[in-house]
Amino acid sequence: MLIYLNSVNQEFKDYFSDLVFRVVISGKEGYISFLFEHKSYPDKAIAIQLLKYMAEIWETKMKKEEVSELPIVIPLVVYHGESKWRFPLHLGGFLNGFEEMPQHVKEYLPNFHYLLYDLSDYSDEEIKGNA
Repeated sequence: MLIYLNSVNQEFKDYFSDLVFRVVISGKEGYISFLFEHKSYPDKAIAIQLLKYMAEIWETKMKKEEVSELPIVIPLVVYHGESKWRFPLHLGGFLNGFEEMPQHVKEYLPNFHYLLYDLSDYSDEEIKGNA
């Protein structure tokens, strides 16, 4: 998967406090949603928040541009809390009994993975570097 960051997408600035970048993913328009979490603890509701962001991107595209196909959205969480991230990296991990469900049931349940960059091992000074 080849990803080129194009530019910050201003179209979503009213919806998100974090960053959404328009990208080209395998030759198709897509988005990477950067969700910056600067909390002192991992957030167990993060997958729901990401799902809402993804749905808002898709709804905006459908309403403003009347597209027939939805763009790919890759959710990315940058976490810098005091403890290690301890929650599943996919929505299914938050659903009661998801892992034990037969595959034919899982097909009807929402599930996606998100990228996590856990910077909790780094000090503020290390992250800032020479900036």
